This record gives sequence, C-alpha cells and structure tokens, in this order.
Amino acid sequence: MIHNEKFTINSDKLDRDYTIVSLADIHNNNWATFELWDKLIDEVYKVDPDIIVVSGDLTYNSDDFYIPRNDRMLRYLFCSLDSIASTFVCLGNHELKSGKKFDTSDSIQYLKMLDRTTGVHILDKRVGDEYADVGNIRIGGFCPRSEAYYKSRESKWNQYFIEDYMQSLLEFTDKQFNILLTHSPDTISKKEVLTVLRDRLKELDLIVCGHKHDGYMPKIIQGALRDIGIDVSDGKNVFDYIVSKTDKCRGEFDVLNAKMIVNRGYRKFSHTSPVFGALDKVSSRDMATITLKKKL
Repeated sequence: MIHNEKFTINSDKLDRDYTIVSLADIHNNNWATFELWDKLIDEVYKVDPDIIVVSGDLTYNSDDFYIPRNDRMLRYLFCSLDSIASTFVCLGNHELKSGKKFDTSDSIQYLKMLDRTTGVHILDKRVGDEYADVGNIRIGGFCPRSEAYYKSRESKWNQYFIEDYMQSLLEFTDKQFNILLTHSPDTISKKEVLTVLRDRLKELDLIVCGHKHDGYMPKIIQGALRDIGIDVSDGKNVFDYIVSKTDKCRGEFDVLNAKMIVNRGYRKFSHTSPVFGALDKVSSRDMATITLKKKL
C-alpha cells in the first residue's frame, strides 16, 4: 500500500488550480523492481496530476546507473510518469555519490542522456536547464555539491549551499508562482543561509524536499515524536557515515514566504546490502499530493 499525504496551498499568484504529485528517494537499485514501479505509476495515474516532481535520489550511487537492468527500470519509470504529466526532477546526494566503477562525472553523462530520451526535465545546471515554466508556475531545481550532505562537513554546509546557489542562474519573480525542488530541507531552512540568500529566495512560494526518509521511523511511533527522526549521513569516506537525531523529517514548514513540504520518500532504505533490502521491503511507501488553489 502506498500512503499518499495531502497538502493544500492557496495563492493569488496562480492562474488556475493545479495538482502536483511529489515523489522523492526512489533509489532505483538492485532491490527495486518493475512491480514496485508499477504500483507507484498506478497510484500517480489515479491522482491525475498536472505536474509531477521528484526531489532527488534516483539511485544509490553512480554504478547503479550503468547496470543494464537498473537502466531499463529507471527509463521505464520516467517514461511512464512523463506519459501521465510533465515531470521535473532535481538531483540528490546519491546521484553525486561515486561507485566502485563509475564516478560523479559518469552520473552526469547518464543523466544528460536520461533528460534527452525520457521526456522528464532534470533541473540542474550540471545536466541542462535549471528551471522551466508551466503556465504561470516556475519550477527550479537546485542541488549543492555532494560534500554539503556529509555530517563530517556539517560546519561548512551553509557555506557550500550559499556559494553554489550564488553561482546558479535560478531567477524567481513576483509575477509567477515559484517552486524550488531541492533535495535536503536542512540547509535551505537555516537562518544563516536565508539571511544571505533572502533576495534570491524571497519570491519562492513552495519548496519541495525529500532526503530524510521519514526519519526512518515506523508510523506507529511518529505521532509522539512529531517531526523528529533519525538521520543517516552518507559520504565518500567511512567517517562520513554518522547516525544522529534530526528534525524536518516530514510535513509542512514555513521558510521565508514559502511553504516547505518534506516528502517522506518512496524507499526508506537505499543501501544495496541484503539487510537494508529486507528492511526496505517492510517499510512504508510514501508520496504526496499538493493541491495549489487559486485565490479568488
């Protein structure tokens, strides 16, 4: 069963009502299956969205893109989603994670091919366009360097995010309803970042994230903990793997003038080991539907 969390946002900047399906953390790797994608495709089809967004983490690492079965599954999923509605994707930390045979540059080359051949729009300056317009909605995608996700470099997260965002070509005006897809809710909601980037972010109306995997918490205990969960930091080196308490794992938050919605994620455990594959099989599958209502 797929849990579809629902949100509503009202705005006088909209030219009409829109329905957006939000996905995140699909992690197409050895433990993903065509059956898993068919269930997701069927659920998205039932919603009949105007727009589909995917907030990063399409895989586990660069090697997964170049496994023929995984390549077929990912292209199948994206072509199917794009046949339902225009689909927009931002990158996450795992697309930038090097494997044993392939590295980040190989991932970028693969993603460029995926962008050309499936109809989806991968919004990232390393791949192609950074933003796209649908009606009077502007959708932008931003993902900082991979080090901005390592707990061992947490003291520099704000610096990395600010430096990389300042080098982006993302532009938002008050003439459109503006959506930013960015994988992690952590840095973009930090006061230090918002102070420096306020002029670049003040026109945002909606920020859609993933990354937190619902805090890896079973739903039965989430009520008492609200938005608190567990974070497992991935990284290039062994010392980057850190387990810690974290917040902003799920739900809706205020960031400047925007609402930030954190998707719970479709696959909770992304590692390719059999243990994590087994844990993922018994974890919940989540997506979200965001209804944008035009204020009269």
